[in-house]
Amino acid sequence: MSSPHPLKTRSIMCGSLPVFMVPLIIFSDDTSGNRSKVWNKFDSWCFLLAGLRQKDNAQFCNIHFICTSNQVPVMEMAHPLVDQLLELERGIVVFDAQLNTNALILAPVICFLCDNPRAAEICSHLGSGTLRFCRICRVDHTNSLTGICEERKRSSSTIQEVQLIRSAHTQAERKRLRTLYGTSEKENHLLQLPVDLHQSTPIESLHTLGLGPYKYLLREKMEQLSEKQRKEVVARIAALPSSGLTGGISSDISRHYKSFVGRDFKFLAQIAMFIFSPYLSEAEIEVWLALSMVFKMVYCDEFEPQKIELYRDVCHRFARAIDCYSVTWRKKLKIHLILHLPDSMLRFGPASSFNTER
Repeated sequence: MSSPHPLKTRSIMCGSLPVFMVPLIIFSDDTSGNRSKVWNKFDSWCFLLAGLRQKDNAQFCNIHFICTSNQVPVMEMAHPLVDQLLELERGIVVFDAQLNTNALILAPVICFLCDNPRAAEICSHLGSGTLRFCRICRVDHTNSLTGICEERKRSSSTIQEVQLIRSAHTQAERKRLRTLYGTSEKENHLLQLPVDLHQSTPIESLHTLGLGPYKYLLREKMEQLSEKQRKEVVARIAALPSSGLTGGISSDISRHYKSFVGRDFKFLAQIAMFIFSPYLSEAEIEVWLALSMVFKMVYCDEFEPQKIELYRDVCHRFARAIDCYSVTWRKKLKIHLILHLPDSMLRFGPASSFNTER
């Protein structure tokens, strides 16, 4: 207890400068730079200041571009990026015009915002197709009850697993170890960062919820309906008062439901129980109701830590509903990831603050 805080020591070494913490959020995604219908993927890295208010953080002017390429793989671009992030973690001296003196800026990375495939790359995880399909815990397909979460993964253990895979003498042994751990041995310089990657890639709502269970449920239900029932659904949507709702469905649901995007599912989540209720079984009603409660939890702008057990109960209710409804859905990654949502909220605040809808 007698030793000084590391930040104070660093400040003293720099001449007792004032210290400012500027935590960073790293954002990564792939976008198309095409001028035709041919997909021309550009992988990009950006960063945001985590200390800004939520409404300010979503503004375009506060999203700072780092790099992009349609030639260099995204994890190779991360190599020089990591060197600079480590330097910011240690601290840089800048001149503060307001205080009229030098100041020490410490800018640690607190999380990475990205979709699930990119998060798997960042965590050196093999993705949803492997036996251990979750990047956050060690659950596997053999104990795939939806409500189960296993021991949490850590970056330190991933580094050890990568070393074990690389030291294997045969390809067969490497393959066995990859399957056992669900880990990729490809070069990943992000593992050098002091942040725990597995626990710092929060479960974002757009790809996990909107393009996950809502998409699965909608497509399954629309394919079960007759042509007459589909027309009834269209009529029910048109007759529904929408003054208190946000957004809207961009196209005819009866013909274009397979082409829906995130904003369509976000609107559908608010009205699904009203338009589909005559065509749902009891098990389906329970799934839709439980998913609606998860939706309410995710798109709330406030988070109360003392209610964390309530949030976990909401997610486990959805898991139990899925178990009763469809055995095959247990093995879907996005269904399982919903169980990790409360932990992401406890760590980073309301889910709307770490979504990727930018």
